[in-house]
Amino acid sequence: MMTAVVGAGLSDRGLRRETNEDAFAYLPDLDLFLVADGVGGHAAGEVASQTAVSAITSKIQELLTDDDLTPLHDARGYPCVGARRLLIAVEHANQEIFRCASTNSSQRGMGTTVAALHFADGFANLCHVGDSRIYRIRDGKIERLTKDHAIAVNVLSQALGTEPTVDATWRIEPLAPGECFVLCTDGVHGLITDDEILSIVERHADDYAAACQALIALANERGGRDNSTAVVVGTR
Repeated sequence: MMTAVVGAGLSDRGLRRETNEDAFAYLPDLDLFLVADGVGGHAAGEVASQTAVSAITSKIQELLTDDDLTPLHDARGYPCVGARRLLIAVEHANQEIFRCASTNSSQRGMGTTVAALHFADGFANLCHVGDSRIYRIRDGKIERLTKDHAIAVNVLSQALGTEPTVDATWRIEPLAPGECFVLCTDGVHGLITDDEILSIVERHADDYAAACQALIALANERGGRDNSTAVVVGTR
């Protein structure tokens, strides 16, 4: 892609959890960025989120050399092979987590949310399952680009790996220099409003590591009841 990408990511256990079942990837070499929030007892949630990160990363890496992929076209007619690549990778991760859970009784029922962003061909390609979110900050405004797969607070309507197949939501957005994307788990957006996320990111300008630290710190100041993870990615 022609647009330069800069950013950072950070994850924290929070103040009330014994383990961190969140995971994230910040991989500018693959133009891939994602957060995942695992669910399931006895560290199975941690296994699910880490499996999602590794499976999506390896599949994206593999598909980057596949010249035969058919682009996905959204309702506006935007075509992008990157969107197809990302959707295949997320579906692959679902299969891997489900397979692990099916063959290990201690991991049965485990799953994870995922919110993933993959830049390709001048587009931001998004794919998500669950209630982890992706926001876009542009021209002083914040817009949530994902809709939670949830029937109530902390009650997911679907998660990655809990069923043999998954109905992941995908989206294609044209990239523009100077915009910023924030990916976060509900440990962040459950305690910090959208406008506060905007304010924190803008206050730290291009220091995306400081923005991630400030988001996590505020979540902990407000009780830190969950693991919290944030990835902030800007375009230039």
